[in-house]
Amino acid sequence: MTSLKLQLNKLSDPHTQWQLTDSENRKKSSFLYDPKVASTLDRETIYCLGTNGFEELCLLDSGFEEFERVLFSDTSLTFERSIQTKEVNDSLNLTIRRFLIRLSPYFLLSPAHKALEWLVHRFFIHFYNVDDLIRCVLPYHEHNYFTRAIQMFRLNEKNNNWGWLESAQKAGTTIPGLVMANRCATDLGFLNFICESTAMAVKEFGSNHSSLRVIINFYLKTLCSTILHSLSHKKNKKKKKNSNEENFIAHLMPFLLKGLKSKSTDYKRATYLVLSHLSNIFTFQTNIKDEILNVLSKGFSDDIIQENLLITSVFLNNQHHPSLPDRCFLKLCQMSNIVDEIFQLTNDVRIDNFLCGWFEQLLNHVIKDNNQMETDNEHDFSNLIEKTLNTIKFNSNILKFIINCFIKQFNNNNNTYIVSLASIIERKYPIDFDDNIRQQTENCSNNEERKHIREFASMTAIGFKHQPLSDRGSLAICLNHPQAQLRIEALQRIREGIKSKQNIEHEFLLDVLQSRLNDNDVKVAQEAIYLLEELHLIDNQQINDILQKILQRENEDWSPVQQSIVRLLSHDSISENKYLHLLFPTTSSELSLLNHLLDNSKQHKQSLSSLLKLTKKVFKSTTIKTLSSTLDTFIQSITTNDDQKNVLLPLLQQHDEILRLVEHHRPNWIKFSIIYILLGIETVKQQNNNEYVELAIIMIFKLLKKLSKEISPTNDEPSDITDNKSLIESHVIKKHPFTSTSYTMLWKAFIDALPKDSNQSTFWNDFLSECIQWLCSEEKIPFLHLLFNQQFPLANKLIQFLAENYLNFTDKFREQEVILKYLLKQTSTTEYTNLSILIFSFFLHSTYRPIRSTIIKLFQTKLKCTTNDFDLFIQTVKHHENEITTDSEYVCYLISQLIQTIKLNEKKKRKLNLDNSSLIHLFKTTIDQNEELNKKIQLQLNIHLLYLLKQCKHWSILNEYRTDFENLLQQSEQNLAIQENKIFIENIIQHIDHETLIHEQSFCFEIILQILSRSIKKSKAITTIDIMILTLKQLTPEMFAALSSDFDKQFQLVSECFSLWQRSKSSQLTTTIKTTLSKFAFDAKHFLTYWKTILEPASQQTNTDSQQNRLSNKKLIISKPTEQTTAVNTTINWKNLLPSLELLHNDQLLINHRHELIRPLFLILEKSLNQTIDFEQKTYIDQLCTTALLNLYTQLKPAECNPDIFNSEIVMECMKRTNDLHTTQQCLMLLSKGAQLFPEKLISMIMAMFAFVGDRLVRKDDLYSYQVMEKTIKTVIPSLYKEKNIEQRRPILAKITHVFVTSLAHLPAHRRQDIFRMLMESIGQDECLWFAPVQLFDSILLSPINRKNEETLKKSLIDGSEQMLSSFNQFSSATILISLTRILNTVLNLPDQITKNQSTPPTYSHLIDLRSYTTKHIHVLKYQLLAFVNNILSADFFMKMIKTGLHQENEINYLNELIQTILHCLLWANKLSEDDIDISRYNKSILNKIYECLNKSIALLHGSMFVNIISNLLQQQQTNEKLQRKTLEILNIRLKDEFTPENEIVLFLPHMDNILSIVSKNSTNEQEQTAQTALFTVKLLAKRLGEKHPTEFSSVSLFKNSFIEVSS
Repeated sequence: MTSLKLQLNKLSDPHTQWQLTDSENRKKSSFLYDPKVASTLDRETIYCLGTNGFEELCLLDSGFEEFERVLFSDTSLTFERSIQTKEVNDSLNLTIRRFLIRLSPYFLLSPAHKALEWLVHRFFIHFYNVDDLIRCVLPYHEHNYFTRAIQMFRLNEKNNNWGWLESAQKAGTTIPGLVMANRCATDLGFLNFICESTAMAVKEFGSNHSSLRVIINFYLKTLCSTILHSLSHKKNKKKKKNSNEENFIAHLMPFLLKGLKSKSTDYKRATYLVLSHLSNIFTFQTNIKDEILNVLSKGFSDDIIQENLLITSVFLNNQHHPSLPDRCFLKLCQMSNIVDEIFQLTNDVRIDNFLCGWFEQLLNHVIKDNNQMETDNEHDFSNLIEKTLNTIKFNSNILKFIINCFIKQFNNNNNTYIVSLASIIERKYPIDFDDNIRQQTENCSNNEERKHIREFASMTAIGFKHQPLSDRGSLAICLNHPQAQLRIEALQRIREGIKSKQNIEHEFLLDVLQSRLNDNDVKVAQEAIYLLEELHLIDNQQINDILQKILQRENEDWSPVQQSIVRLLSHDSISENKYLHLLFPTTSSELSLLNHLLDNSKQHKQSLSSLLKLTKKVFKSTTIKTLSSTLDTFIQSITTNDDQKNVLLPLLQQHDEILRLVEHHRPNWIKFSIIYILLGIETVKQQNNNEYVELAIIMIFKLLKKLSKEISPTNDEPSDITDNKSLIESHVIKKHPFTSTSYTMLWKAFIDALPKDSNQSTFWNDFLSECIQWLCSEEKIPFLHLLFNQQFPLANKLIQFLAENYLNFTDKFREQEVILKYLLKQTSTTEYTNLSILIFSFFLHSTYRPIRSTIIKLFQTKLKCTTNDFDLFIQTVKHHENEITTDSEYVCYLISQLIQTIKLNEKKKRKLNLDNSSLIHLFKTTIDQNEELNKKIQLQLNIHLLYLLKQCKHWSILNEYRTDFENLLQQSEQNLAIQENKIFIENIIQHIDHETLIHEQSFCFEIILQILSRSIKKSKAITTIDIMILTLKQLTPEMFAALSSDFDKQFQLVSECFSLWQRSKSSQLTTTIKTTLSKFAFDAKHFLTYWKTILEPASQQTNTDSQQNRLSNKKLIISKPTEQTTAVNTTINWKNLLPSLELLHNDQLLINHRHELIRPLFLILEKSLNQTIDFEQKTYIDQLCTTALLNLYTQLKPAECNPDIFNSEIVMECMKRTNDLHTTQQCLMLLSKGAQLFPEKLISMIMAMFAFVGDRLVRKDDLYSYQVMEKTIKTVIPSLYKEKNIEQRRPILAKITHVFVTSLAHLPAHRRQDIFRMLMESIGQDECLWFAPVQLFDSILLSPINRKNEETLKKSLIDGSEQMLSSFNQFSSATILISLTRILNTVLNLPDQITKNQSTPPTYSHLIDLRSYTTKHIHVLKYQLLAFVNNILSADFFMKMIKTGLHQENEINYLNELIQTILHCLLWANKLSEDDIDISRYNKSILNKIYECLNKSIALLHGSMFVNIISNLLQQQQTNEKLQRKTLEILNIRLKDEFTPENEIVLFLPHMDNILSIVSKNSTNEQEQTAQTALFTVKLLAKRLGEKHPTEFSSVSLFKNSFIEVSS
């Protein structure tokens, strides 16, 4: 193929064609930036950004380092892939693919974005490597970054695999997971792409790299969703064969098999989960199932053995495939502790199919090895199968499968080993084994099979129960035979076996007893009793329950069985409680059983128990007719017996058990409940032992509550029930329905029996409370009134009980109402104490209106009181009954008004020397002086009293409770955390307010200090902190202002708050202190005094209080040098300073004389800086001081600002020493504020200040440093030169630009331009932009390193020129033209030769110092400046500016001025060559650069602008022949250019006379050369225009004739 054809093919390549067709105005694709913004960024900027991100990625993952040479080295800056060979591009694509795969897990991080931006910008990966880039970002399809990434692609092209993403690209939305799943299910190519991507990532990262999880999770989520989508697709088309599903499986299966064999654990686990979903939906053929299992086994390993077993089990269960292929089985057998792992798995999930397959394979291999006599393998398989049978628990289905396997394998060759294995199952699961054998026998189709199974069962089942009993079957079968006789024979056979001491399973015997004792046949049950007697199992709970049910049968046929049971019970001395219910017979059969019990007990025991002796004595000659009276006598005898421990106590303790035994028969349960209630009532009446009484009361109350549900609804209530005997006769003997009359009788008897005037023990209070609650809930109010009459004959006692047990509960309104209504009925006969009246007043505050209404009614009656102390209060309540009933808070308001009234009356009486106690004191003493109240009740009543007084703001409340409050504060944190104590303290604190604080007799201030000074060192001092927070919230600005007359108190409060702030470790407490203090109106004296106590502790100790109050601000601030030195060496507790300094951060803080704080703050900052030993809070102290000073200066008026106090040296020193960015920022802002207020004071420090800025901040590539820099530029710099004239301002601006220009090389590339632009905008870009290149080249030339090495100098000059060139890109064309003109003027005005002690021209003395220069230096400087101007004029960005911007007159003037300056430079260069021929080389280079500048500047012009500039130059340079001639040469070049449009040339015709005038001047040699050039110009014009414009050239003909005449 010819080279031309190769080139044409290359041009037809779509990639190259894309490159060629894009014009220079196309929008660049970008990940980080808007396309328009990206178009303005140069390659170096993006490269610096990308390498910065790449370095950060290398820190995260060292695997990125191998990509540096190809993708992120300097050579990549000039690499053009569109012109490279196919081999190079293939290698590059592979490298990019690997890099993007490794980048994918880090895609959400900022470093990845930077690196990706470089690859897009330089290697066009969004066009050449679309698949690889999508592979990188696809796992994040639901993130906004994915949306940003797909904006770079061209998805609208034909045959694009990713065209389906176009809708998301246009809408700018993410892609939901369901859409991905749908695409994967319908586009098998996309499915392959996802699977291949995962495999490639595993290959790139290695087996177990943590970064793989992101990619594997995406793979897992997508495939699982896809499979579930396929499931729904399959369900919709059940009847049709879906070829798409087959294709889906065909494409997916190779990747699954690869994942199953992978060495990556995470990849393998993900594949397991995908396979489990797939197997749940699709059913595979048998050979495919086995193949999958075999491949699955290749990836088995001991480290994930549980996952291996689980996926195998899930696959078998989903496929309903209860078998394992040989290869998979053998691989499992090789794994360590496989049986233990299987056992552990069975505890969590069901793995029936796996266990069946596992056991079948084990049994087959054991039998195979046994037949082939392979001893090597037999041991292993034998151990495995035995361990499997012994260890693992099998359910009925698996047992059935295992037994079937045993029966199938049972033959003459291997019977012995099969039987031994089957015996394990029989011993472990005897019942299931029997059931399976029986079912197998029943399901047999012929006798041979049945015989085979019986033979297997006879050899396997070696237990007693499998012995043959008759031709009907074994013993186990006969026990459940329908014929009673066979069941009896079976039981007899078991008895014989027990007597002969045969080995019979205990579980089997228990099962036999339980089933046969429940037999409906009396004879079988009797035989079972005989067996029970042999076994001595009467203590078994289940068997005993069965026996008790038999005893309660009222059928005469069962009497022998019942007697046998009684005989058994009487034999057991330990189980006396099992026949206690027999001691209360109600029928003839029960009486007979009791007599039988007594007779048997006498026969088998040497002496009867005390209870049986009493029973025998009472029931000695009892008949059925006298049974009721005998039972009543027996109940009374039990309670009066001397041996109550052995008689009464067992009955009381075992009543629950006895009632449980009879609860299935409700008449019997009612019978025994009534008996036990009567027994309990008699016990309570005796009151011999509190233990028995309490047990009896609990028992009675519990049974009465249960009996309330057994009341019969019948109306035929017997009227003859008057006593216990008749009650027993009716409901115990005759078992009549239980009626409400009988129930009422029991309650009355119980209430009458309750002890009176009890000692109010905890038990008694709890019982009464529970009893009242239940009676109220069941609306049994008569019983409740009866209880009150009996237990509280004095109403005041009931009121006290009400307060103790119900006052604190808002969920017991019903009980409160019932009790109060009862008290209302007792008003006429009751004389109330002061405490009772006070308790009533507490209920006036109840939120339940009926309760308030009841109390009001009670007060409306004629109350009889023991004293008249509360008469005024009662009368007041009566007059406001409607208000109190309506509003629960009104009583609080009423009491507050009443106290105010009494207060006024006290003032009047005080004048008359009368003494009268306040109502508050009356309330308090009423509670405290009552000796019947314990401390806890007193505390509760005081809490309620404080609730009543919450609207009363009276100082005496705090005084009354001061002692109680102090006692509580002295207690431990644990006691303080008790709910009642905490509530009490909180209620007292609620009374702290303005009025209580200012009263002269109040202890409010002392209480506040006591609270705030309490220790909070313990980490669990939560209650103390809560109390402190509540106290602080009570403090208001008005309260602080009220203390203004007493500075000591104010200072004491502030100091205590600062101390608490410093001690606090609770953020909530600290916030509350800040909030409270920020509302106070401070005086500077508060802070000065506090700081003096910290900064001068020694002098503070010697000063008296009066001296402290007269402390002068000047004394605090001014100190002698020797004193300062001493202060520095004095140990200062810096931590104590923190709260006060932090408080000054609040901009809203009110401080009088705030200007007095400035000098002390500078002093604190100075002491911190001069501290010889570093302390923990040093940096924070510096931050606080600078911030506080900044706030103060911001808030002060200009008249209050004293420049002498502003210590800029200290601020600078702080800024230099600190390494904290926040402190640096605060110092800069403070200096900025100082520069605004005192510019003269700051001007002398500019160099030190900005040298620090340039050194410390400008080189740090972080956003915070950048913001500090921006703040400095915009705030500090303008304040330094403001209000200065041009001459004064220029040196300052030059110093500023010098600091930043010399630091530009150290700036990150993406920050450099922004900082430079901000600087120039701040100081004036038109005035100062030209400083930058001059200072930059000056600093490079004078650098010590560059002076020694010329190569280094050249490189530095090139780098500096490129940096400055990119910095100029941000400014307007007018600004650049002005700057270029001034740079050229600098070149003209600087000397060409450097002499000794050469002085710098005054105009440039602020920029350079020629005393450090040599002649070579000045030549290099001028050349670099000319080269820089030339580079600007030829730069693409400048040419674009000129093309779009030269429409305004001022810009044309600037360009005109620039060209004139260039021409002057040309004259200077020519003159230089005339003066000194030794510098011809230097002159030549200078001339070349000037010519280039001139040509490029003129080339910028077109049309009328070019004509105007040329004409102006010809007129202005009439005295300078060389410049005039150079202008004409430029014009000639333009005229010779055939591309110059004719309409532009025509514009020169009006200037023909000027050109001819030049031709006419030829008196000197220079003029003659110029005339020749002008004549050539005329010739060119005539050649281009003479034919079309003959008239304009008529003057040329005349001039020619005259010129010839003159010449001749």
